[in-house]
Amino acid sequence: MKRLAVLLMCLGLAFGAHAETDLAGALSESAVPLVEILCMCTEISAFDEAPDALLASQAVKAYRTVFEEAPETDEEIYALLFAYGEYEPPPEEPEEILASRAEVDSAIDCGTGEIKLSVSVYRDYGDGFEFDLCLDVYLVPDSSSPFGARISRVFIPE
Repeated sequence: MKRLAVLLMCLGLAFGAHAETDLAGALSESAVPLVEILCMCTEISAFDEAPDALLASQAVKAYRTVFEEAPETDEEIYALLFAYGEYEPPPEEPEEILASRAEVDSAIDCGTGEIKLSVSVYRDYGDGFEFDLCLDVYLVPDSSSPFGARISRVFIPE
């Protein structure tokens, strides 16, 4: 009886994990450009729900750099990138953006409507791409977004 119960639990976990992996894996592929735009920002910092004004401004600037046909207003670009908050002009001019590359190390469905991407960030400071930092980027799936998701929060592990 114990063996049957354990077998059923294992099958349930295997099929449940497979469904989460499919959603997280598909989203991690489509959201890479979104994460790379975030990684271009030198003002990147951890946030929950809405980024600070400097990071938001730099992300809007990075979006315009990557995509020639960007929406006209900063508010529209902000809405494409972030799940929460509204665009506010920063109190000071943000630093320049950096050429960056993001590699998704893992993608996990949190079960709360968010997908957690653990990302390694490589930046070019002039001598080619070098490892710079690791991030946990939380995405909210959104089929109306060109990336399939929007950023809801960022955690920078030490």
